[in-house]
Amino acid sequence: MPALIRLDRAYQIAAANFYATNFDEARKQFDLIAQDKSSPWRDKAGYLAARAMLRKGSLADKEEDGRPALANAEARLNGVLQDNSAKASHHAAARLLNLVRLRLHPEQKLHELAHSLVKKDASTDFKQDVWDYTAVMDKFLGDGSESDDTAKPKPPAGLTGDELSDWVVTLQDASPAAATHSLDQWEKSKALPWLVAAISKASGRQPKADALLSAAANIDHNSPAFPSLAYHSVRLLIESNRGSEARTMLDKILGADRQKMSPSAVNLLLAERMTLAQNLAEFLQTAPRVPAGFSDDSDGREIPEEIVRSRTRPRVSTCSLIRMPPMSLTRQCRSE
Repeated sequence: MPALIRLDRAYQIAAANFYATNFDEARKQFDLIAQDKSSPWRDKAGYLAARAMLRKGSLADKEEDGRPALANAEARLNGVLQDNSAKASHHAAARLLNLVRLRLHPEQKLHELAHSLVKKDASTDFKQDVWDYTAVMDKFLGDGSESDDTAKPKPPAGLTGDELSDWVVTLQDASPAAATHSLDQWEKSKALPWLVAAISKASGRQPKADALLSAAANIDHNSPAFPSLAYHSVRLLIESNRGSEARTMLDKILGADRQKMSPSAVNLLLAERMTLAQNLAEFLQTAPRVPAGFSDDSDGREIPEEIVRSRTRPRVSTCSLIRMPPMSLTRQCRSE
């Protein structure tokens, strides 16, 4: 048969073995294709051989049983990235290498992602990097689905080795030590993220509450952190028996900044204002809420639905509100 058809058939057989989970055989056949300079699939074959090893390692019954195949995939992908003749596969190989490294060296890769995510010039794979970072962090800290009788995984000692991870871990820790740490970090750096963490963990009886309130009052109202800082400022005022100041602050924010904030943030501020109502008219005026949105959790990612879809498709939703600074509100909905 013509050479091109024979070469295509070799690729199809290798691919068929891959999808039939004959990973070692697929890897051997892709290796042969990678060595054949006449094959139109040569520049992709090395990447696909590595992918076969990744799949083999991922589907192993035990994590330790899959590590040799994952290590093989890591070495192969590094080789692809160093092969200029396989340049067409470099981007795909780099993305796949990230996945391999997440499974082989999760803590090291977490810190690499953390340093990458905080850079101003985000990578072209920023969304994937955020997803990968979140997945690894959930592996170390738990994803919130654990029951009361299920112990959360113990995070490694070096998990907070970068500032982003330190901030995330501290923000999710409800212990007094975390509150002290967030305050110390803010006092040292005066960084906005640490201000959010410190004020979210502070109480109205804390000696340094006034310093936090003063710093929060100087933040630009267009800042992404403003809704969280506003909410916790009001909370601190209420806890310190300064209801009149809290009421004035809420009325000013809801009057001037309401249109710039998300429905979830507005709902939280309205809830605080309702508790400060001085009469029935004020209570009823701040009682209505706007749904924060609908999300589809069929694959575990809680993807928000498009507003058009949520408006046009009737559904019954059961929702719960969870406070998660600095995003003022997470809304989880189950649609039926």
